[in-house]
Amino acid sequence: MFYFQKAFQESKKSIIEFEGITYHRYFSVKIETNSKLFFEFMKSNTLRSQAIVIIFPKNFNGRVFCGDKELPIKKSSFPKLIFWEDSAPKSFEIQIIDYEGTVEIANGADPIGDKQICQYLALGCAMIVDEIGKNKYRFSCNDYENNVDCDDLIFELTVIH
Repeated sequence: MFYFQKAFQESKKSIIEFEGITYHRYFSVKIETNSKLFFEFMKSNTLRSQAIVIIFPKNFNGRVFCGDKELPIKKSSFPKLIFWEDSAPKSFEIQIIDYEGTVEIANGADPIGDKQICQYLALGCAMIVDEIGKNKYRFSCNDYENNVDCDDLIFELTVIH
């Protein structure tokens, strides 16, 4: 059994290698003014609800839209948006305006089954990230359980500047 949380903490990095495979705790995406992030859920292979988590910096002062609807970003230590695989559209686009910097992409899982908690950046949450085109990435994600299969959620991200 491999403990991602312990490995990330001991390395003090967001990227680790284990048995020749690179795992990410989160993936940084550079945002330019009016960038768009196009997400598509490809596959889920677990009984637990899985999520894409977009983490914004503490001082985020931009605006985020999904379609013509502005999404509120709560001011907190870890401002974030969570998109559950079983309730969000199969594909969706997020537009980030009035902001330049980075956002972090992570995977999350519901350990209880009521979507009141989203475990991310902890326990077994980790991702294999493959660049499959220009500004296009495939994320193969582990849920919060301590294994290395990374087949619990697969999604793709295209960054449009």
